[in-house]
Amino acid sequence: MLHNARHKPRPHVLFSSNFTRLEKRKRVTLIAAFRCYEGAVLCADTMETVEGFNMPVHKLEAKDCGNYWLAIAGSGNSDLIDGFAYALELDIAGWPPTAEEKIIGARIKNVLIEFHRDEIDCYPADIRDETRSNFLVCIKPKGRIGLSIWELRGSTIKPAGDYSLMGIGATLYMHELRKLFNANNEIKAGKAVNRFNRIKALLLGIHLFSLAKGTSTYIGGDTDAVFVYDDKDMQPVDPHDIRILEARVSKFDEVIADIVLQCPDITTQDVELAGYLQNFTDNVMGLRKAFAQEAATSIAKRIYRSADSLVDAHLHIPKDTTITVNTTTGEVVIRPIRGPATKVKRKIKQKPRKQ
Repeated sequence: MLHNARHKPRPHVLFSSNFTRLEKRKRVTLIAAFRCYEGAVLCADTMETVEGFNMPVHKLEAKDCGNYWLAIAGSGNSDLIDGFAYALELDIAGWPPTAEEKIIGARIKNVLIEFHRDEIDCYPADIRDETRSNFLVCIKPKGRIGLSIWELRGSTIKPAGDYSLMGIGATLYMHELRKLFNANNEIKAGKAVNRFNRIKALLLGIHLFSLAKGTSTYIGGDTDAVFVYDDKDMQPVDPHDIRILEARVSKFDEVIADIVLQCPDITTQDVELAGYLQNFTDNVMGLRKAFAQEAATSIAKRIYRSADSLVDAHLHIPKDTTITVNTTTGEVVIRPIRGPATKVKRKIKQKPRKQ
């Protein structure tokens, strides 16, 4: 051996078998659909991972595709998710207006298989899992009653049932979903025969996604949601409304937690438990009244400042209720059709008059 061989620096290795490629855009996400008697509600979170960093992105949108509305969200490789969504959107634009549900499923399957053959199989990836993506697809024909929801896992497709949950941690959150869904429906022979309304379906989604955001580092951002009506078009839910509902659900969860262990504790005396339940009732009714008053003021402000504001009062105000505003004093009054009115004492800042 040469006398100076051991003094030479180790060769610089540019590449090795342990070299890791930069991470691609990933949507490690959670997507959900819940049927209700008006139609369905779809939800997705808005956090995407790019090279180890999180960034907001809308994963669920209502798309106008000629004779149909399309709502689609995916979990997996973001490049392939965007590519398949675009391919399906183009294909739907050429569908006849009278396609039946089985035909719609077959057409989606054809687009999926072609996309796997022409795009996914050619996509540069180190491992097969980098190209795997799952989708939740909702199709609503225009001018016809009905809708269809489909689960796409890899190259397979099947119609969704009364509810669907896909993506990261879906197995964990499915337990909570089943419990709440079944508790709010009459179940006969394993099927829901009295589905709840769109507001409860939306609140179910908000509850699940709030739970997921609090327990998973891969789920975050705002929650996107879309109403899909049997007899109308798709309608996205305003993000501002969703944030209000998230805060409301969180507050009620805190109140409910106070009695979760009180009720099954039979060592507690009945009188003591009755006191807990009465306090619980008072707290819940007080919160409901406060939230209704706050919502009425917010809605009145938005309408007063812009007559064209799209405000879904049905998400925040009790049924058969009207809101009146005194434009001079700014006083807001919640008035049931039958019963006494409730005045909101907060005042609205009036717009300056034009000179």
